Order: sequence, then C-alpha cells, then structure tokens
Amino acid sequence: MAWRRVFPAWHRMPALVSQSRLLQPSRLRLRPCPSLRCSGTISGLPRVRAVFEENLADSVLMVEPTGFCSNDETMQDNKFMKSMDTPTTVEELRAAAMAEWQNLVELLREAGVEVLTAEAQGLPDEVFPNNWFSTHGDGRLVIYPMKVPSRAAEIREDIINSVREKFDLAEPIYDLSGWAKSGVALEGTGSLVLDRQNRTAYLATSKRADKNLAEIWAKEMGYELVSFTSKDRHGEEIYHTNVLMSVNVNFAVLCPEAIPDKTELDAVYTALRRSLKVVIPVTMEQLESFACNCLQLRGSQGTVLAISKAGWEAFDDTQRSVLESCVDQVVAAPVPVLERLGGGSVRCMVSELFKRRGEKPAEADEVKLRDLNRLESEHSRLELVIVHEPGLEVDAVMPWTLDTMKVDECFNRVDLKAQHRTFTTLLQSRGAQVVHVRDLLVEVSHQGEEIRRDLFESVWGKDFVSQHNLANLQIDQLITGLSRDSLQFEQPPLMNLFFMRDPIFCVPGGWAVIARPFYAIRQREAQLLRAIFRLHPSLQGVKVFEDLADDPEGPGTSGSGYSGSSDTEYSEYSVCFDSSSSDAALPDWDEACDRARRDPVISQRLNRAQRNYVSGWGNSMLCRTGMLGRVKKFLNYDFPVMSDCSGAEGGILALQALGIKVDHISSSEINCIATDFLAHNFRPRVFYPDVCNRKLQLENYRSGALIAGFPCQPFSVLRRDSDLLDEEAAKPFFAIVKTIGELRVPIYILENVRGIKRCLGAVNEELHKLRDYYHAIMEIDAKEIGDVVSRPRLYFIGVLRSVAAPEISSNAKLQNAVNSILTKAKRNCTPPTPWHKLLLDDSDAVQEPPIKRRRQTQLDLRYEKLGLAFD
Repeated sequence: MAWRRVFPAWHRMPALVSQSRLLQPSRLRLRPCPSLRCSGTISGLPRVRAVFEENLADSVLMVEPTGFCSNDETMQDNKFMKSMDTPTTVEELRAAAMAEWQNLVELLREAGVEVLTAEAQGLPDEVFPNNWFSTHGDGRLVIYPMKVPSRAAEIREDIINSVREKFDLAEPIYDLSGWAKSGVALEGTGSLVLDRQNRTAYLATSKRADKNLAEIWAKEMGYELVSFTSKDRHGEEIYHTNVLMSVNVNFAVLCPEAIPDKTELDAVYTALRRSLKVVIPVTMEQLESFACNCLQLRGSQGTVLAISKAGWEAFDDTQRSVLESCVDQVVAAPVPVLERLGGGSVRCMVSELFKRRGEKPAEADEVKLRDLNRLESEHSRLELVIVHEPGLEVDAVMPWTLDTMKVDECFNRVDLKAQHRTFTTLLQSRGAQVVHVRDLLVEVSHQGEEIRRDLFESVWGKDFVSQHNLANLQIDQLITGLSRDSLQFEQPPLMNLFFMRDPIFCVPGGWAVIARPFYAIRQREAQLLRAIFRLHPSLQGVKVFEDLADDPEGPGTSGSGYSGSSDTEYSEYSVCFDSSSSDAALPDWDEACDRARRDPVISQRLNRAQRNYVSGWGNSMLCRTGMLGRVKKFLNYDFPVMSDCSGAEGGILALQALGIKVDHISSSEINCIATDFLAHNFRPRVFYPDVCNRKLQLENYRSGALIAGFPCQPFSVLRRDSDLLDEEAAKPFFAIVKTIGELRVPIYILENVRGIKRCLGAVNEELHKLRDYYHAIMEIDAKEIGDVVSRPRLYFIGVLRSVAAPEISSNAKLQNAVNSILTKAKRNCTPPTPWHKLLLDDSDAVQEPPIKRRRQTQLDLRYEKLGLAFD
C-alpha cells in the first residue's frame, strides 16, 4: 500500500458550555477539511487515500493483573500509590484486582469496544500496558523505555507480534527501549498524551518522561511537542501526564493547578483551543481522584468515555453534563484497589490498538500506466521522482562502522528524516509525483508468496533465502538489514539508499539505467532497484538498461569483495562491525592496459556515437564563439596537455572536440575504476597514481596546458562542517598548484563545484602565489552552453605572462576575455542529441551518428558561411 504521512486538520462545531445550554451528542458532527500536507496521485502506480491518525480506537489491549501488588520500585515517584486501609493478604488483593479488571473488560465490551486480553507474567504493574507500547495509524508500533527494571520486563514479543499481525502494522518497529540502559525513560501514552488527529503530543516532564527523548520521538512520528513542568499539591512532579490531562476528539480534561508556570499553561491552552477542544478544567482534588485519567473510545453504538467510578463521581454536575454532551456513553468502572495500590486508573489499564489506515492498491485495470517513453528532456519540468526516506538503517552507522558502511560521518536520523521530508514536500509542491522505495517493495510483496520469494532471492541470493523461513523475513529488512544481534548483520543495511542517483538513473526515451556502484555494500542498492522494476506490476513496462550492472569487470570487482552474483555471501557483515579495512591499493597502469587489451569492447569504451557527440558539440561551439581562427593554428601540430585528477578526461575530450590535436603528456588518477576507463580510451605517456606523491619526469614535458578537476568533497554544500582547504581531500589542490609553479605551464585550467566559493579567498590567495601568471575565474553551467543537464562549475584559469597575447596584459583583461567567450557561447545554444541514443547504440551498428544529422539540419548555414564541409 503506497501511502504518505498526512497531517490533517478537522473543523468541529464549537461548543457553547454553560449551565443553561449544553451541546447535545446529536449536535456533534465531525467535518473533514483538506489536509495540511497531502501526497499527489501517482500515475502508473496504485492510488492511495491520505493516511491520518484517529483519536478514537475501537480496539484495546488489557493484561490480566494476576501478579498485581504494590511495587516498591515505582512507589518512589508515584505519589498516588497508597497502602490499603485494612489488612489484606496478597491473594485477597489480587482477587479483588482481578474482579475489578474483569468488570471493566465486560463493561467495555458491552459498549461495543473490542477488548483483547493477554495473560500476565506475574509482574506487579503489567496491568498498565499503555506505558510500554503504542500503535499508530501509519502502521507503526512503538516500544518505550521504562524507568525501572520490573516495568521494563513487561515488554513482550508475543504481544508485539500478535498485535502487528492482527492490525496490519507492517512498518518497522520503532524501538526506544534501549534508552533505558542510559537511565532515560519515556513511558508511552502515560508520559505522552496524544492528540493524534492534530499531531500534537503533550508531555509533563518527569523522571519517567524525558523531554529530549520526547523531542526525538515527536520528530520521528511527525508530532508537535508541547512540554511543561507539573507539580502536585506538595510541589512534587507528577509522574505521568495522563494523570493531569486527557485529550480526546472534541474535548479535553485538564488540571490547570498542576501546571504552575503561566507561560507553559498558556501554551497548553493555545494548543487545545487551536484544535477546537472543549476544555473541562478540574481542581487538584479532582485530579487526585483520577478525574483526568480517562479516555474516549469508539464503540458499536457511538463514542464511549472510559473512566473510573471515583473519577466520574469527582466531577460536579456541570462538568458531567458537558462530558455527557461530548460522548454517547459513559463507562464508569469501580477500580479502587488498582487505583490505590497501583497508582493508576482506567486510562492506564487500556492500550489503544489502531489498524494501519490507507486504501489497498487499486486494480490494475483502473490504473493507467505512465508513458515514460515520452520523456525527452533531462532538464525541463520534473514529473516523477523515486526517493527513499532514511529510516532505521541509519542507526547502523557508528564511529567504528564508518569505513564498512562507506560513509564519512555519523548521522542524526531524526534530522535526516526531517530534512528529507522537507525535500519531498518541496518536490510535491512543484508538481512532481513522489514515490517511495519502501512503498514499491510493499506493493511487490503483496502479489503473492512466489513474487515475494523472487524479490528476496534477487537481492540476497537463493542460497541465503533457502536457509531462512520466508515468513520470518520482513520487507523492511531488505533496507534495514538482517541482524542476529545489535550491529551484527547477516545481510547489510542499505544506509546509502537515500542517495538514489547512484544505483539508478533515467534518461530520455523512457529508459531506466541500473548502475553498478563501486562498493559491494552499495551494489545491493542497484540489485534492489533492479528487482523492483522487474517485479512491480506498474513498472514492468519500463525499459531497463542493465548492461552496466551485468558488467563482469565493471565497478565493484576490484577490492570490493563482490563477484557480481546475487548469491555472494557477505561474510564481512556476519560479524560485529569492529574491524577497519585498509586503504585501497593505488591503481596499476600496466594492469589496466592489459585489461583493456584483453577486452577492447568493454562498456567503459567510448563508442563512435559518443565521440561524434563530443566532436559535434565542439564544432558547434567554435561556430558560436567565433574561435575557429584561433583554433586553426593548433590543427597542424600537437598541443601538449597534462591532466591531473583525470577522471573521465573531460578536458582532453573537450580539446579534441575543438579540433585540437592533443599530445597527451600525462594523467593522474587514484581511483581504480577511472584508471580502467583511461586505459581503454586514452594513451598518456606517463601515468601517476597519486598526484600528491609523485616525482615529475621533466624530460616528458614541454610547453602546453595543465587541466585538472581536483576533488570536490571538501567544498560540497552538503558538508556544512567541512574544514575546506584543511581537509585531507584538499591536498591534491596544493599539489597541483605546486606542479604548475615547477613546470611553468603556459596555461592552467582548474575546475571545481560552486561550493568552493566558501573559501574562494584562500583559493585565490594560493593561486596568486604563482606571480608569473594572469588569473581569472569563470562560472559555467553546462546547460547554458548546449548540454542537456545543469552542471554549474567554477573554473580557475591562468595564463603565463610571458606567452600571453598582447591584449591580455592584466588579470582584469584576462577576466574580460573569458567573460566575452562565455557570453558568445551562451548565444543561440540548442540542446545536443540526447545521451540515451549514444549510451545504447553499439559503435559497429551506428550508420549515421545522430549528432551529424543535427549538425546538418541546425548548423548547415553557419558551416557554409565559414567555408567548412562535412567529413
């Protein structure tokens, strides 16, 4: 079921509360209004109804009090616990408590509320199950940390599994119970009083209600937190929020005396009034009789107010009249023994059970498949986005697992999720349709056991799945990982999955291209997306290009521990993440050349269409800028070029596209995959694996140019805490500047991302140490000069003063010259041939390169005026 979290607003008829005019139950009607946050429909994928949480549960769980007694551990801060007035044996107390419990169960069932009961383990306070778990309409079950060990022992796996199965709570369990080991408690809906419809959580801070953890919970669950301090008549903090207030669909019961801070009290009233609640204030005496410890439920005959007899009788006639006008029935059960010895009342004894809300996927014939074949642009209006919201898998990132997980730093999952939701909301507000990976997985799994098995085998391998019971494997584990114990994974978590551009990308023509990430742990992401596109009924019509993923010598085969088979055993994850891997070996140029000779048609080789694409762009650019005459002097002899941080040698390709005969002096590249690409497509005289640690072979150099795109990681806008030029990854920049000074190359061109502007002053200062050069900076977006994608970059250009043209005699004049060239380049630019036609064409099958057709139709007149003829 595809669904998004929605924060709904509901208008309700205001209640006029007075002794002479009371609102009758028949006059209370709920009228929905448009939600504050909605998800758009998804063409080609099952449509869903907006998901929201209701305040009213029609099912509750109650646990038998067979082990009930006064708990010395909880008595320390629960001032509502008292001893019995008359001497009574433990057996008599338990019998009286059981009678009170059974009476409440019967009364609720008579009111039409479904009551599920569970046998007890013999613990003193397990009759209050709402403190250790809660269920939610978005499909999640939350487990909470308890303050004392005897209460933490109440957490039961059998109850969790039964509730999840019965109420279709398929989302991952949000387990906070581990915080108890750090002495932090947040005791469920005892500490948190929830206004589920309006996404507001009220919290009275105490030893059992940690504010910091509540804020984490609120961000994770999408609630606004209203926190405050509380005091009883003796100045002691009240242990649970649900003792001093109750928030229901159309009314709230609150003890203002228990919130001494006026500012905090005003904030509570503001939140209640904003949600149009009728507020019934009570006194401290009424609070002590558990008047606030009540709950509104949905029965078969209407709404039900569940409260203890003592709490109901503590109200005055006016208060009871108001409450009776807000509900259809009142269930007031006598529970004096449980209240006196347990320090809790009816609200504490029932744990609400909410089913997962949302509409089942529509039938296939009701859904029109999206025609992705009409997609012909990579930079026009965005229409459909597949995303993954970071989830529990992020928790596997610890300081000692950074290298194994292939991330640079630990994440705050709560902040990460909040930022991602802001991002997806922004996409939706711009008209894009957002699809979540997890929703696609759930929809695939709903097609039947065979499809579900195929899905797991496609990602984890047949051998591994055959060793496990398919029924015990959860869809979420494909993302969060399968672990035996904390941080001990049999299958790794896909913590980088939210970087969706890496495992898959789309190109015009309706193609989805499955990529092949370098590291084995990231290749699982590509396998997962590949399986989704193959098995999802609404995506099976999409054309998928899989040659990159199937490449046996492609990325990931060198030093990654991955052989390309889905059955590969990930032994590195079957133990706790406590080992650090050594740095990857530097690339070996001779071995890369040998691989290129053995397999000359590997996918890393540029085909004829791609080379024609670049060449056509270069010829077009010469025409647009009027630079043809300047380039002609390089046509009769080779122009020596040195390339550092070479990558795909974009600089060399650009010079070749301009018609310049390049004498490729040297390349440097520390990445093994990029080295293989260089070996397949270029033949530099010298290859340096590490630009920071090399001894220049000066005899190979003569006048020419140095081009380099030094590492951009320190300057990325995502690295807000980066040390910029002080980062380890910034060392190549200083090494390249040193090389320029030593060789005195006539021209240098350095490229990096726009984020480098954060330290532009320091970069300029370093470059200006090259005193024999004129310096300039140019910012270029590839889309503005004819490419199909937006790729803004900063270029640092330097010309040796002794070889500069006469009209370039200062930094300012060089800057004016490059600005003039850029202005001409931007004029009359038309997008070149879409890349998908080049990516998928075999070089031997290309009869007439697409770029040539474009040149003949669009640039024919310009070429004729310049006296040029086509090859």
